[in-house]
Amino acid sequence: MESYETILQRMIGTYESRTMTKLSDESDIMIRLRVLAGEIFKQQVNEDFILRQLFPATATGEYLDHHAEMRDLERRQATKASGYVLFYAQGDHTQPVVIPQGTIVAANGSSKWYSTDEEAVIPVGDESVLVPITAENAGAGYNTKGGSINIIVTPVAGVTRVYNGSVLNNGRDEEDDESLRARIIDSYKNIPNGTNDAYYKSLALSVEGVVTAGVVGRARGAGTVNVYVFGDGHRVSASTLSAVQELLNRERELNVDVLACHPEEIEVSLLLGITPEDGYSFDEVSERVQGIITEYIDSLGIGRDMLLRDLSELLCRTEGVENFSFVSSQSFDHRISSSQYASSGNIVIRRR
Repeated sequence: MESYETILQRMIGTYESRTMTKLSDESDIMIRLRVLAGEIFKQQVNEDFILRQLFPATATGEYLDHHAEMRDLERRQATKASGYVLFYAQGDHTQPVVIPQGTIVAANGSSKWYSTDEEAVIPVGDESVLVPITAENAGAGYNTKGGSINIIVTPVAGVTRVYNGSVLNNGRDEEDDESLRARIIDSYKNIPNGTNDAYYKSLALSVEGVVTAGVVGRARGAGTVNVYVFGDGHRVSASTLSAVQELLNRERELNVDVLACHPEEIEVSLLLGITPEDGYSFDEVSERVQGIITEYIDSLGIGRDMLLRDLSELLCRTEGVENFSFVSSQSFDHRISSSQYASSGNIVIRRR
């Protein structure tokens, strides 16, 4: 695509060569040529934009969503992080302590707020109660490590402290263009024909709650197929697995035994050292790195390998990280089959 200046100079050159006159910047013809060059450049920009939106390999935003719709796909929406916290009461309390639904707690040193999903009670004689919580907003930014939620925003009579013993890592950002584009292109590469793996995979992915799926033929002998299904960073519920099985039973090939299954979990543990950039604390950067690693591993789903190469690319773009290194004896690639999924295990981060 030509620039505005290139178009204008070409028009000026053509005019001057044909009229044998030199145009001045203030002339009426020069003003007209500038306006015309601007309109031609604008038309080129519009044509270039339309051309890019015509193909899934270059389309963006809502136009990429339209390509996804034609492949019976849709962009994955952002989800809220959720998990559990322990509310503690005074050891000598003589009345049950009620924690109302909607009680707000927060992570120390941040503006991340979470609210309780249901009312809970600490009975007399008990020290604590485990309560489910959900992040105030959707997005991976609300994922947090264990022990970081320790502020009670909504005061509760009789409650002395709050604590999350495990990480919250199931919050997800809205799927970006590159991830959606990869799924669209993959749908063209693996066209279901009623007899191949892609057919059973597409059936499983059509069930709400299933995000990734893997297919293994002859899993239990000749004439058998196992379809492994997984949710958004977690195993699907029993009802979702049952819905997949019912669909497979209706749509399977004749004389083929198809079974919907949970995949095998492959826990990934890593040990790495990081050097924070000037102006960043080690604790701040290590928490950010912990979240990125956990999100990457838990987003792989079924059948996608956990590669240190891909993880390194993410860490190179992480704010506050000057340098990093993996301890080779405890950090290595994990090859994941169509019947397995990777999950984040013990992620240890040390100062490099």
